[in-house]
Amino acid sequence: MNELQIGDIVQIDPSMDCFGGCLAVVHEIKSDDRVMVYVQNAGQQGQAYIFLNKDRYEPTGGRAVWVAP
Repeated sequence: MNELQIGDIVQIDPSMDCFGGCLAVVHEIKSDDRVMVYVQNAGQQGQAYIFLNKDRYEPTGGRAVWVAP
């Protein structure tokens, strides 16, 4: 699969306690192989942002049409 881009959708490692198995949108790509992703909060305004190491997510091949600023 190609390199990740902002707006790509990844699935978070299901073994993670928080957000495990969730789909998340790539918001920022760091130079140390980490990405900042967000999960849209259900029933609340805003997003939850987290950093993930490369071994904690899998690209899905999908892209978000609208990306949070």
